Amino acid sequence: MKSFIVILAGVLLLTVGYWASADDAAKPDTRPTDLKLFAKDAKWFFNNGKEFPGATGSFELGTDGDKAIGTLTYDFSGGGKYVDAGTRVTVAKAGQLLVSVKSQAKQQIILRVIDSTRQTHQFVLPYTAANDWQQLPLNLRDNSKAHWGGDNDGVIRFPLTQINLGVQNTNDAKSGKVVFADAVTVE
Repeated sequence: MKSFIVILAGVLLLTVGYWASADDAAKPDTRPTDLKLFAKDAKWFFNNGKEFPGATGSFELGTDGDKAIGTLTYDFSGGGKYVDAGTRVTVAKAGQLLVSVKSQAKQQIILRVIDSTRQTHQFVLPYTAANDWQQLPLNLRDNSKAHWGGDNDGVIRFPLTQINLGVQNTNDAKSGKVVFADAVTVE
């Protein structure tokens, strides 16, 4: 009888361990994946939105203490609707893109992702924490309302191949800078 109880206890422990492992495997990994977009060797290109002439600016990599950053400067005094900067990436799968932003003024921040079909998806998110860091979340499961190229249907198809970070021309700030940091994805 003792050996039967020992065997039964062993089977129960194995079964509980199996189900716990299966539950853990079914949970998505919610740890952030650092995209290292602002590493000193990252390659970025600046875009002055030439389809709407007049905007000028630049994009520079740097640091703020021990934090790697990218600084987008802009000047809309000559016109234009936006400026942005982009970099190539490979994001195989993600549920959300999170980017920290800091600026002297409230801004309309442009986040663009380009998917595997070469479709550009544009999202405009409000930055409201003037002079302080604010993390902007982009749900990559949402269809984009503004999109062009590729399949041109607003559905994001992984892998992502490029990320652009920008600012729109608003009446509040005709010139200035926006600092970006801590670009991560989570499932």
